[in-house]
Amino acid sequence: MLPDSLRGPVEALIGKKDPDGAAIIGTSAVGGGCIHQALKLKTHLGNFFLKHNLGADYAAMFRSEARGLELLRKAAALFVPEVLGAGSSECGRHHLLLLQWIEQPAV
Repeated sequence: MLPDSLRGPVEALIGKKDPDGAAIIGTSAVGGGCIHQALKLKTHLGNFFLKHNLGADYAAMFRSEARGLELLRKAAALFVPEVLGAGSSECGRHHLLLLQWIEQPAV
């Protein structure tokens, strides 16, 4: 579930691509998170991956992860999802990392 406190910051990050399609119209939990919550977000612009958590330590962790992914993406040696941003809720308690959604091939 997407915390209410993150909806605005997430839609603002998505809105940098196109403000008209930034509204989140659906969410579903996805696996793979050990200490974080992970969600697939559905918008009119497509799907996005959101990782979020509570706690002061996670803001710096998500910013570092975003920077590392951006460096890997620039190297162009392998496919790396686009980083839309790392941020926090207005209250500063929830922290997030928002990425391009990568669709898994059908098995």
